[in-house]
Amino acid sequence: MFYVYEFRDQNGVPFYVGKGSKKRISAHEAKARRGIKSHFYNKLRKIWRDGFMHQKAIVFETLFEEFAFEEEKRLLAYYGRENLTNQTDGGDGPSNPPAEVRAKIAA
Repeated sequence: MFYVYEFRDQNGVPFYVGKGSKKRISAHEAKARRGIKSHFYNKLRKIWRDGFMHQKAIVFETLFEEFAFEEEKRLLAYYGRENLTNQTDGGDGPSNPPAEVRAKIAA
């Protein structure tokens, strides 16, 4: 079973779209609490600091990973990456990452 999920702010506005399986959707909070640095985790911690709770929702489920990747990419395009904390266009592995991410991968 594979799924696509969204993290939403206190107003229900999506700020992250991801693809996962098993307990992937729940792994993010632990990483944020451990202080992992990224735009996504910074946004999550800011929501908590401001006294709010985020929302998370599985929005698509499938038995086929490639369908989950396609739905993730579709939702990223629909919301616009400029409105999300995602660093890539989604799909299998980094897809169209920003220059700073490409530089880190190259290093």
